[in-house]
Amino acid sequence: MEAPPPVAPIPAPPLPEGWKAEWSAQYNTWFYLNPAGVSQWEYPGPPQQQQPIYAPPNAALPTPPLQSPPLEQPQYSIGQEMPPPTDGDRGLGKGLLMGAGGLLAGAFVAHKIEEHKHHNHFWSGGSKLPLASAGAGGLLGAMGSHLPFGNNSAAPPPPQHHGFGSYMPAAFGGGGGEPRLNIHCAAYCDQDVTNAVRSMVKPGQVFEVDTDKLVDAFGDPWPDNRKQFSILYSYGERPWELAASSERNGLFQLLPHQPLDRKRMEFVQDPNQSRVIALVWGMENGLEGGKGKLEKLKQIETSGEFDATNAWMGFDGMCGPAKTAVVYYRAHNGGVTIACARENGTCRLPWNPLARWT
Repeated sequence: MEAPPPVAPIPAPPLPEGWKAEWSAQYNTWFYLNPAGVSQWEYPGPPQQQQPIYAPPNAALPTPPLQSPPLEQPQYSIGQEMPPPTDGDRGLGKGLLMGAGGLLAGAFVAHKIEEHKHHNHFWSGGSKLPLASAGAGGLLGAMGSHLPFGNNSAAPPPPQHHGFGSYMPAAFGGGGGEPRLNIHCAAYCDQDVTNAVRSMVKPGQVFEVDTDKLVDAFGDPWPDNRKQFSILYSYGERPWELAASSERNGLFQLLPHQPLDRKRMEFVQDPNQSRVIALVWGMENGLEGGKGKLEKLKQIETSGEFDATNAWMGFDGMCGPAKTAVVYYRAHNGGVTIACARENGTCRLPWNPLARWT
């Protein structure tokens, strides 16, 4: 029997007539077939014309055209609602048009959330579909920043990025502009520094910090110890990546046109299989080595705890300094958060009965 086709985490974006979209689980993104059957990674753009749509309340709506917000718009946390748009310098007619678009987008997102709750194990238990910020009259949602999924041995060749801005169409924030840098979560030692990291993203969608001065940026949660630093992030609609570093390791940068890094992508796990998104041990992938990824994930999922030791990990994630284990996991509200333990301690996640006293 043939293996079932990979399940995409989000609906395919709207396409011009005759085009088709197929999901690559290996590279965690859509690729596209033109009417002649030739494949490409670049999004060809939405249909040339969109007819006005009227639908009664609660009716299933077709996918609205995919849009990205201007870079000057404020960024919002996953699952956070935007404040309603104000009239400001917009005319009344334009305000009404954007309001109607917002209602259509809102109804569509609610419909998709309900679909995922009923059909996807990962979204059970009240979790929300992860959403990016949405501009007035435009849907960003999960299609703008999706979770990586699965593995596909029949995937096409990896996407090739030729020059600046060529790998991402304007509809996703590229094409002359920079793709949005989404900071999903960040950890310094055993502290959540997500908000601080988000505030440090520069207008060009660049993040950089001197690792010799991490204490200046985030404080000192563990004096006299070389502390580790990691970020779970994505650019535009690209797959999620996790970058890990430590103090005294030079300049740490995230740049919008860096190629995808396979090591960083391998930190990030299939959310259909586990609430655990990544495990960092020192500066390395804590799910590798030892008893293996599947057994480690099974233990964390069932017991909600593990030992932050080289023996449990099966390797030393950073020789010399005392290390921190950091688990990035999906919370019930759909956001990403962390659970941590310093070396030789026990890391407990919220589904462990003892977590409240950790």
